[in-house]
Amino acid sequence: MKILFIEPCYIGFGGYFRALNICKGLSRNGVKVDLLVTTNKKFSLKIKKRTIEKNLTIYELPRIYLHFFVNGRILRGIIATFFGLFKQYDIVHAAMPMQFESNIPAIILKMAGKKIVMDWDEIFEDTFPSKFPLKQYIHFCEHKLPKYFKNYCVTSDILAKLLKKRGAKNIIKIINGIDLQEFNPKNKLSYRSRLKLDKNTKYLFAYGNTFGANRPYKFFKTFEYIIKLDPSIKLLCNFDPMSIYQRDHLVSKIDPKIFSNIINLGYITNKEYLYTSNAALFLSGDGICEKANYPIRISSYLGSNLIIALNDDNTEASNSLKKEGCSILSSNLKKLAQKTVEFLNNPNIQKKYYTKLKTAKKNLSVEQLTLKLINFYKSILNN
Repeated sequence: MKILFIEPCYIGFGGYFRALNICKGLSRNGVKVDLLVTTNKKFSLKIKKRTIEKNLTIYELPRIYLHFFVNGRILRGIIATFFGLFKQYDIVHAAMPMQFESNIPAIILKMAGKKIVMDWDEIFEDTFPSKFPLKQYIHFCEHKLPKYFKNYCVTSDILAKLLKKRGAKNIIKIINGIDLQEFNPKNKLSYRSRLKLDKNTKYLFAYGNTFGANRPYKFFKTFEYIIKLDPSIKLLCNFDPMSIYQRDHLVSKIDPKIFSNIINLGYITNKEYLYTSNAALFLSGDGICEKANYPIRISSYLGSNLIIALNDDNTEASNSLKKEGCSILSSNLKKLAQKTVEFLNNPNIQKKYYTKLKTAKKNLSVEQLTLKLINFYKSILNN
């Protein structure tokens, strides 16, 4: 079996990591994959080919960056169409249906009789400005395309339910899995030494580019409760907490004293961040968009042997981790803080969570998750 996987995001950003992990899982299970991605250079007219694993080849497509909305998307869509027309693939798997890189080749290749799977990992309808024609275009991609493309791969039960209502017939859920070969968290103390962090301090960790949908309030309030219970606990992050605090007008809602317990390490590789900490802190925000996605950082935390403390609010992430029993969960922020402090201070509790985490990592590995995807592909080819 050979798959063409089309990912609009540029290398190192957003959906690129989901696409790469799925493709790694497929390749390690014996499926040949060509992955099309966007170069991370702002200006490049080249198509760059790299073989990164036995069955996985990446093609970096050109980018001409003039504006967020004008950077060569249609050109990349046309190139992807030529790949699909002139190379032999059993399945074309196209991510992010609202992007030209995916929907242009998907529409043309379906008309040419190719087997298409669309990959929808988050709701964009409420994310971008509600201006004509962008609002209408996104609505068309997320509401109307499912009647045309019957085969979908999604990250959550909520997206699957929406697609069924909108006309899709054949749907599989594949959350963002863990590439176990990517992580090697052997010695926290060596990384703490490198970053000049105290070897005995209890550190929580959080990172990411997006803090919206009421995430900041819940995040800071939970940490406020944590350090009221144990003032020695520190938080490591890769963002400016004060700017988010001010942006979201949290001055009267969050005790500013918490910032003396927060250390912004700035930009270094994610693995160095992750390996320093005792646990991760992740708070989902409000609304259907939060419940529908599955942040890639969840898998990064798990791969780094970090127990995650997160709010139990019926998101795909909290529901998935609840099944595995490997994370600190509560719908009440004060209770979540209490359970987090207990974990950080009790080796016996830690041992129980780490035993569950060991099993969860195997169940949520990219190799294990893509076995279901391969069977999904086979069912499409047999119909």
